[in-house]
Amino acid sequence: MKTDRRKFLGMTAGFAAHGTLASALRPFGAYGLAAPGEPDLRIGIVSDIHVDAPKRDFRIFGDTRTFVKALEYFRSRKVDGVVIAGDMADTGMRYQLETVADAWYSVFPGDRGADGRKVEKLFIYGNHDMEGCNNWGFARRHEHKASFEREVIANDPAKAWEDYFHEPFYPVWMKSVKGYRFIGAHWAPGCKDGVKAIKPFFDAHGAALAGDRPFFFIQHQHPKDTCHHGHAWGEDGGLSTRILSRFPNAVAFSGHSHTPLTDESAIWQGAFTSVGTASLRFCAGNFNCPVTVNGYENINGGLMPKYEGVWEARHGMVMEVFGDRLVFERRDFLRGAERLGDDWTVPLPVASSRKPFSPENNRRAALAPEFQPGAALSAAVRGGNIVCTFPAATALDGVRTFDWELVCTQNGTVRFTRHLVDCNCRNAAARARGPVEAILPKSYFPPGVSTLAVRPRGFNGKYGKQITQEVMI
Repeated sequence: MKTDRRKFLGMTAGFAAHGTLASALRPFGAYGLAAPGEPDLRIGIVSDIHVDAPKRDFRIFGDTRTFVKALEYFRSRKVDGVVIAGDMADTGMRYQLETVADAWYSVFPGDRGADGRKVEKLFIYGNHDMEGCNNWGFARRHEHKASFEREVIANDPAKAWEDYFHEPFYPVWMKSVKGYRFIGAHWAPGCKDGVKAIKPFFDAHGAALAGDRPFFFIQHQHPKDTCHHGHAWGEDGGLSTRILSRFPNAVAFSGHSHTPLTDESAIWQGAFTSVGTASLRFCAGNFNCPVTVNGYENINGGLMPKYEGVWEARHGMVMEVFGDRLVFERRDFLRGAERLGDDWTVPLPVASSRKPFSPENNRRAALAPEFQPGAALSAAVRGGNIVCTFPAATALDGVRTFDWELVCTQNGTVRFTRHLVDCNCRNAAARARGPVEAILPKSYFPPGVSTLAVRPRGFNGKYGKQITQEVMI
């Protein structure tokens, strides 16, 4: 199988003639003109739905039922568009993409909501859509090579797109939704550093995008060093960060890592705003986070237990755009659109100095999360491990707990230091209440009495006061 890369990338030459793009570039007036209490715009946001087959049990990954449930919820909220930040077809097959399209049109026939409003498709290809046919020996399991090749999306991504979504395909597209601009960049072969076509796109259209009014950018990979602070797998090489840093009014959406929306680092503000979009197939809080699963340590050295099966959480969002703010509502669609935690509110204009999700937020620079008075650390031997349990820390003035530092000393000498990240996929409130549990192999500890100390660290990098406990090995 070979992708016609020249054909794929060469289509960027035609995007300026795209009718949707042309309308998106027209001038518009001030934003924030909706009726009092009503948003200017409401958008459903999901990613990494990884549809495999049309008929599977709800509890088995790869079905469309959660996707349909999410779309039905978005319809009930009267959204104006739906973002899918890549990885629609799990193994890059046309029949999987067709299944996604069928699910979409079953809820939004003719791209219309129940009240007749236009609901815009804001979809992009991810790596599974374009390269998933090469994963896990998938191609080798097909006896009929010719029929397999006909089903591979990457052999003609434009035709697959146009066949099922009934709109022109452009590697980088722009659409206007109620006067707000959305830009989508499809995954392309060899784009691990970033989708190369976005550079000429922004060079050509950057002047029209500048200003206070937010615009929304969608790609599959996280822009480097933004949401999840570089800890989650799935960043690009920095291309999108370099480009979007020219636009303080940019709001980026990205998936790929499956990191859950209970992880407060999913939203970041720096030179622009970046939002991780989790996964509607499974959330990998115990898979891609810098922690371990069931005692297997990764390179970051964090040790946390597996709270639940990674298949047991499927996250998405609704974004509301008001004249003075963006509001992100987090939901778990495996549990009837259960709310995952407090809404995230980003003040507008996003270029202002008010950046509640910036690690460098000056207003909170002197604060750190703290344990409640009387909080205690316990350490107990369990089999070949030392299990450390402690309460969650309390956020102060909005400073959220990012992780905990655990230090082991013996006779005044530091024996090891570990940072612990709690990636409970289920519920942000439960995560905030604790308790937090860390599992450390006894082999880490020298013989004799050691002192363990745990202190919380905020998203601003500041540490709270420590609690301690002695342990005998």
